[in-house]
Amino acid sequence: MAGRNKKDNADYFSHDADASSDEKILYLESLFGHTGYAVYFKMLECMTRAEGFKLEWNEIKKSIYASKFGISVTEFDRFITECCRKEVGAFKIEDGEIFSPGLLKRLQPLIDKREYNRNKYQQQKQAVSDSSISVTEMTQRKGKERKGKERKEEKREEESSTQSELTSGTTVPEAVSLPATSNNGVPAKKIAELWNSKQVENGSTLPKLAKINPKTQRYRHLRARWNEHPDMQTWELVVDKATKSDFLNGRVAKFQASFDWVVKSADNFTKTLEGNYDNKKDKAGSATGMTLEQFKEEFNMEIDSLSELEYWVGKGTIRADQKRRFQQ
Repeated sequence: MAGRNKKDNADYFSHDADASSDEKILYLESLFGHTGYAVYFKMLECMTRAEGFKLEWNEIKKSIYASKFGISVTEFDRFITECCRKEVGAFKIEDGEIFSPGLLKRLQPLIDKREYNRNKYQQQKQAVSDSSISVTEMTQRKGKERKGKERKEEKREEESSTQSELTSGTTVPEAVSLPATSNNGVPAKKIAELWNSKQVENGSTLPKLAKINPKTQRYRHLRARWNEHPDMQTWELVVDKATKSDFLNGRVAKFQASFDWVVKSADNFTKTLEGNYDNKKDKAGSATGMTLEQFKEEFNMEIDSLSELEYWVGKGTIRADQKRRFQQ
């Protein structure tokens, strides 16, 4: 069984919104202007991508980085000297390598987490080896057990339930509807009728339900969410919020939700219930831009703060005009 590749660098580092107010940054800017600010963070980017977060340092490398950053070798050498001053402490040079003590400290939690995961993986690998069962065998066994369980559940549901087909309006014909409550207690018919009726009531553009087949993922997701929230009051609130939300209806961004999206995961359901996709209003009562959760959903990115959003704008991953759609 092959081991995991050990990764000793990172794809990004956090950039504080008030970084330009740091004393060492102000000092470097006083000597080198905006070039000092730019070169400092370009060096941090290179260090973050380097193995062990340290760069090989010699006269050749110095010339290469100076050319890469668009400044003279003399100016770059003076910049590095100032950064390495004890009073500044931005960089250090040891054993032919240059690094940032501050960057190492900031990335230490990432290093510790990776080390923890590697140790945990090795322990699991050893446990498998001791029991003379390979990971492949364990995976295959679990897969067979899961498929066997799903087949039994589907057969049981198929025997006790009929296929549910909903009209495009707000009612469900009795001839093709599911029972009011299936044998596992899921009120699929009520939830389906609720979804379609709230669409009409709230003027929603979300897709209407056409059918709920017990043998599909839709039904399994519905059953999972019902087991987590087995009361109709909660479902009425979630459906009402989803059908009213401008963001989920595709009126704010290109993204548009659906019944399947709402029930697909506990995360989607809970965020809708908690109001993360509710319409935001300013003091005048007008709709504002996207919330942070909505922005993350639109761009499929893990953005935890406005400063991180600014970082991705600076990198060109998110355009400035897209950022203007964000509401703090």
